[in-house]
Amino acid sequence: MPTIKATLRDLVIVTWAVPRDDVARLLPDGLVPQAADGAGQRALMSIAMMLDRTFSQTYAQVNERTYVVQRDGSDPGAYFFQSLANTWQATVSHLLFHVPLARADTRLVVKGDDYRFTLRRSPIARLRLRPPSTEYGSGLDVKRVKDIAANPKIGYTLDGGVLPACRGMVCRANSLRHPLAGEPRQCLTRDHAMNGITGERGR
Repeated sequence: MPTIKATLRDLVIVTWAVPRDDVARLLPDGLVPQAADGAGQRALMSIAMMLDRTFSQTYAQVNERTYVVQRDGSDPGAYFFQSLANTWQATVSHLLFHVPLARADTRLVVKGDDYRFTLRRSPIARLRLRPPSTEYGSGLDVKRVKDIAANPKIGYTLDGGVLPACRGMVCRANSLRHPLAGEPRQCLTRDHAMNGITGERGR
């Protein structure tokens, strides 16, 4: 199995809670949303923004994801709706590995504690890199939210290749990396159009 090594810097994962049933309608057969609360009514949606260094090139990348398990509750991971990156590698990766990765004008600027990510010159998210005064919404298991969003062990995508026999099949890849602490930061604004679902509160 081929392995790609990447070094991530300035990684921010903006995560919010949404009705679990709404997320379920966006997923392919065989995957169900992970529950973010004890009642099993809410799931998590995220946009992850970062500087990615792969094959000696550093570029800004954003991906849209939710967190899933198999129907029997096994193999927790992240389901990627799409990834956008400011590099030629996006086109090559899409053609070779059939992942939902596309080339786009993505930019990340960090000045002091001000963090700004833009897509095609429009703002996706802006954060203050300092701990927030309040953390998450009521009814959410804070530790569980951090663990789900920061450390998915498996990445799921739909095959987007040109072969009709494979197109639409669920693909999976194991993620081998150092565990992330998932420290909270203050999210000032985010694009509510990302993922197609408006959440309760941005995080």
